[in-house]
Amino acid sequence: KHQENRLEKKGNINSNAEKMVFETGLEWIILDNEESGIFKPNAYETITGNGDWTIGMGLSLKDKTVIEQLKNKGYSIDKLISGEEQIKYDDSKEIFNLKITEAQKVAIQKMSNLGVDVSGEKNSLLLMALVDMQFQGAYLGPAFTQALSNYIKTGDEKYLGTFSSYTKDGVAL
Repeated sequence: KHQENRLEKKGNINSNAEKMVFETGLEWIILDNEESGIFKPNAYETITGNGDWTIGMGLSLKDKTVIEQLKNKGYSIDKLISGEEQIKYDDSKEIFNLKITEAQKVAIQKMSNLGVDVSGEKNSLLLMALVDMQFQGAYLGPAFTQALSNYIKTGDEKYLGTFSSYTKDGVAL
């Protein structure tokens, strides 16, 4: 509850002085992690420098869903990358929310496949973290989800590890 109150009080103004309004704390957390809380109307290449372009609220221009949605809204991916076009805030937010919903479904399903229900109020903060991991580029891999599942089912801290790599059976290296 404290985290939710802190998120509700947080404000964010983008370069066009538009107030960014979000319905959930999950949106704030992901935007903070993805774009430091700032809407970016111009596409930019990520620091990897391997042609991974991002725009708006952390939308990857390599993602099939993002590309499809942008094209449906009349954008040209090439023009966004070249700077000839900018994404509108409302379009970015709509696609961002679609990607969050997609990431949430994937996160819930991955854990459900391992016999763990992460939905509901009791697990809301855990689900936020899992959705963020999935949104960030599918960092919610099978070794991590197995380790998390094992911990949730047993309470044995050996599955928590030291935030390092995990083996296929979910034990921390």
